[in-house]
Amino acid sequence: MTKDEVRDLSPDQLRIWRNGRSRAVERFVKIAKDKPINEINEEDGINYCEWWRGRIIAEEAEPKTANKDIGQLNRC
Repeated sequence: MTKDEVRDLSPDQLRIWRNGRSRAVERFVKIAKDKPINEINEEDGINYCEWWRGRIIAEEAEPKTANKDIGQLNRC
């Protein structure tokens, strides 16, 4: 789905692009558990957003970091 986004990236740019998405998926799986994609539901998404909200309130993360991470899952 994203071949058009990465076709002109250098190997180092591609590594950075992949790493951001991999981290987002790892974090999501940590919250929603490892399950088939067709079993992911709205509650999983809400729990993920609430996890990020808790980190922001605890000053463990910045809002822009959460927004970027959530956005990474938009098209993995």
